[in-house]
Amino acid sequence: MSTIVYLPGAAAATGDAQAGDTSVASAASASGTSTKGTTTNAAAAPSSLASSMDAEQKTLLSTLENIDLGQDPAKAEVLKHWVRRVSEDRDISRMLKDNAGKPPFATASIYIDGMLRITPDERTALFALSADAHAAAPKTCVPVAQMIFANSTAVGAMSAADLGQFFDVVYDMLKQSAIDVPIATITPEQRAQGQQAVNQHAQDLLKNDPQSADAIALAAVDPYSATPESRCLIQAMGNRALLATPEPYRDWAIIAQFEQIKTSLAAMSHLGVHAAKPAQSAPQR
Repeated sequence: MSTIVYLPGAAAATGDAQAGDTSVASAASASGTSTKGTTTNAAAAPSSLASSMDAEQKTLLSTLENIDLGQDPAKAEVLKHWVRRVSEDRDISRMLKDNAGKPPFATASIYIDGMLRITPDERTALFALSADAHAAAPKTCVPVAQMIFANSTAVGAMSAADLGQFFDVVYDMLKQSAIDVPIATITPEQRAQGQQAVNQHAQDLLKNDPQSADAIALAAVDPYSATPESRCLIQAMGNRALLATPEPYRDWAIIAQFEQIKTSLAAMSHLGVHAAKPAQSAPQR
């Protein structure tokens, strides 16, 4: 299941891991439905926002440069407060400095691990805020990696209050990573139970919406050729199904997805290292 949490600085590192929402598509198939038949983002904030910041704060701000604040002073202040809060935290500053200059995969891993270090309530809150923002944002719904929402315009669509809550959770993600709080793990049984619970809620939603079920099933045949409307529908249904799933199954499903992302990131990082190595010439005889 692909969800839409936006993690600053992480989207570019993960790329396009998969298209569509396999859980919802599977639910459409299970419901008996037949299968016949780049976002342009505005400037993050007024240029004066970074004028009083030091180099480290400006670096943090640059990871959020694609968020469209719509010239909203209240939102700009939320962002400025977050940047200063993060850069003035000794633990987070140390972690960021230790990772300075490392490949994008390292930056992405900080956020991914952070999601696994915060509380279940915080994970749900971040997901719900991102889902609401996505619903209010322009509908592009490009295929993106699970749990990474590259269309940061949606974050800009949040209210100032929601944006503040969103960045409070992101701050805690960084803090928990900086002080090395243990990462949440699940057993194979919990992984299966979480996915089954979400799938069941997706099936229940689709039974009451045959038109959407048919559209999702058609998109599942060829996810990369699906229309933006179909991709948006798949994401919306996936969000509703996950948020309707009770705890602890919801959190197990979220953790499972982040574990999958970590595996994908590790593989991508490994391939990147090998691709960066110069080819060795054959030994002369």
